[in-house]
Amino acid sequence: MVSAYEKAFEGAIKGQKQGFIRQLATLSERIFVMVITLATRQHEPKTNSYLKRKLKMAWHDVSSTFSSSTRHPEHQPSPLDDDTMEPSRSLLHQASTFSETGPVENLAGVLDRLTRAAVSILSCALQSGDAEAVATISGTWVTGLHNLMVSQGDLFDGREMVERLVKARADELRSILADPDLEPDDRRDAASRLADVGVELLATAFARGDEYRPLVGSFARLWACAVGDAAGGGSGGGGGGGGQPIRKKDVADVIEAFFMKFRDALRAGDGKRVELIAEAGVEILIEIAISGNEVLLEMMADNLARMMREAVERNMEDLLAKVLQRRREALEGQLGDPRLDATMREDLIRIFTL
Repeated sequence: MVSAYEKAFEGAIKGQKQGFIRQLATLSERIFVMVITLATRQHEPKTNSYLKRKLKMAWHDVSSTFSSSTRHPEHQPSPLDDDTMEPSRSLLHQASTFSETGPVENLAGVLDRLTRAAVSILSCALQSGDAEAVATISGTWVTGLHNLMVSQGDLFDGREMVERLVKARADELRSILADPDLEPDDRRDAASRLADVGVELLATAFARGDEYRPLVGSFARLWACAVGDAAGGGSGGGGGGGGQPIRKKDVADVIEAFFMKFRDALRAGDGKRVELIAEAGVEILIEIAISGNEVLLEMMADNLARMMREAVERNMEDLLAKVLQRRREALEGQLGDPRLDATMREDLIRIFTL
């Protein structure tokens, strides 16, 4: 069961068992590739029963190979080994953000469940402060999502499927921020953890270079759209009403989580990491500008100014300044995202001039 793998990951992270973490990450990647392969294989039937049977066979193949080398009890059952079709025992029938009425939806449900597990596992690693585990897990899932994004088959378009998965995570963040039944501390903590995962994946994808640019855009939109809806002020609505001051405080807490990520990199003296987090912030700012959400744009602009002040205190302001100068020059030269109009470019140039 996927939940067993999540628990195995969490135990390995807490025990700082890097070798086991790498093995679990490898298994996760193989399972993800397995699903993509089934979805994009040409000239084969794509009925629910066929896909379920093939997934079950492939899972047993991957799981048995892995179990023989690890000898961990968590790796015995298959989440697809479900003769009774009980929802709690079948990965294909786990609670999902996707309805399951056909083969596309079934595969989307599998990918969604795996992605939700990845978010939970990466969040655990981030909370533990284990940089090596974070790098292993985030790298594995960025690779998996990129492979899905560039895949093409007769069942679904890879890029469209990634957007669906990312939107599902954005909907989770949005619902957390907007949930009036959650205690303020619980809402802040849950939203901050999910936002932290989004920034980590964004930074990891950015470090991979131009080939991963579409995935970078997806992660940036996840963050900007979900948080923007809660902040209000966007051209598409969202926010507002009597609860607006409280919701802005929640959004400020999420932005604070982003700032803390930048500050941690500064305190560690990790120049490469400082630049990556700064680049992630710039990508998010660009998506916010495109969304037309002036409220969130100014909140993030204030955060960027705060980041510069912190960098000055650590004598590392040249790293942030270099990132902003490069982005500013691109905007002035009419380069960058073609969705940016003249007003958006002017706003961003102003923000990037610190």
